[in-house]
Amino acid sequence: MTLPEGYGLRPATVDDDLEAAVAILRACDLHDVGFADDVSGWIRDDWLGSSHRGGWMVDDPSGAPCAFANLAASDPGATIDSFCPVLPEHRRGVRPALVRHLETEARTIAVGAPALLLNFSATEGAAPDAEAAGFDLVRTFWHMHRPVDPSFRSIDPPVGVTIRPYVAAEDDRLSWALIQDAFAGHFGIDPMSFEDYRHDVIDSDMWDPSLASIAELDGTPVGIVTCFLLGDVGWVGDLGVVASGRNLGIGRALLERAFEGLTTRGASHLQLNVDSGNETGATRLYEAAGMTVRRSFHCYEKRLTPG
Repeated sequence: MTLPEGYGLRPATVDDDLEAAVAILRACDLHDVGFADDVSGWIRDDWLGSSHRGGWMVDDPSGAPCAFANLAASDPGATIDSFCPVLPEHRRGVRPALVRHLETEARTIAVGAPALLLNFSATEGAAPDAEAAGFDLVRTFWHMHRPVDPSFRSIDPPVGVTIRPYVAAEDDRLSWALIQDAFAGHFGIDPMSFEDYRHDVIDSDMWDPSLASIAELDGTPVGIVTCFLLGDVGWVGDLGVVASGRNLGIGRALLERAFEGLTTRGASHLQLNVDSGNETGATRLYEAAGMTVRRSFHCYEKRLTPG
């Protein structure tokens, strides 16, 4: 990789670089879409997660951080995810170099794999750099939201369905099993062991079991929703219903229960991220619940072969 003259690349660490990475991503969001969410927890969890495969900072000629990059993969011989926010004034030379660096590192950590997919997640304006590096746009994710207003009303679950509170510790393995089942085969989702789930989710500072609920159909667990609160913004984390419980209104009942819990805890806005191409109708569910698209994230993909 060749960065522009005067720029330097170095490994990133949570202790030394989290604050700078948060500032970079915040500045990028303000420039690209005009608003920025609290991203410190997301970046920290990415860098400390079980799938983390490398993180780097780029310093400009004055020594100030101007970009960061990371790779993540549950199975580095199959699919590797990459991300590299760059401050707007440094993008022209730095972002193409970082994309090349991430591809090189992806090949290194997947030695022996017959082929793998390298996913490059990007926000607005990255298409020329991604396409120049041989990536194709394959998916768009939506960041959706709605305010808490007088139109919000919780609904009763369908007949035969009970929505119950999550029981900390007792439901940990059940939550993992439900999420693995509900999201199996979805785009970008790889199987995760319970040990990795515990590390990434239950041990995360953002995990709040009091904001999670389990759906049971005639006594059998079939769905789950998890949430967390950042300031006055309520986030829906995972909402999944296994195949045997779909098309019965369980997803909507879980979503409404999540909204109710977050509102009770003081949320003024409700937000989530969703695959716009989700095959189970998730986007229709969220739109029916009054949520609208606030911004988009784009996923580019490149198949890497040996050599």
